[in-house]
Amino acid sequence: MKRPGFLLAEALLALGLTAALAAAAFPAIAKLAGAVTERERRLHASETAFFACDYITDKIRQSRRRSPTDAVSDSRCIIAAHAEDGKLRPYTFLVEERVWKLKLYTGRKQPLTGGEEGIHYDVVPFEDLPYFRQAPGGPVQLAYRMQPQGIEGCYDIRTAVLPLADFFRMGEPYE
Repeated sequence: MKRPGFLLAEALLALGLTAALAAAAFPAIAKLAGAVTERERRLHASETAFFACDYITDKIRQSRRRSPTDAVSDSRCIIAAHAEDGKLRPYTFLVEERVWKLKLYTGRKQPLTGGEEGIHYDVVPFEDLPYFRQAPGGPVQLAYRMQPQGIEGCYDIRTAVLPLADFFRMGEPYE
């Protein structure tokens, strides 16, 4: 007659089977976790690329002065915005050391891209086009490529925006 309960051999067998199943499952779980992390990095990279584009185009659109001919060059775009003192001051978007930066009227520079922990982005020209260009009275065209370091792929950004001050021809008489 059998005694009730487990034998030591049965307990060791159950423990061994559990360990074998866990050992088989851990690589799959680790691979899944790595894929999720990589997807999060790619998503963050695309969000950063499009954030920079959206921020720059919005500030150009809201510029409070019409674009003078020297406000837009290959690597910079100067806009007019209200400063803390209420006066219109120049702000400049530029690429410096492969990072989008906003140069304040005080001369201080704020990075728009880069600086995030673990991910660095290189902002480079898109198909040898200048970062900024503008025909007289036309829209400001923005073109760049953002390449996250350590992540395959890149994000090509190409858009145009007409400042509202130019659209409404501020300073010209209404006809």
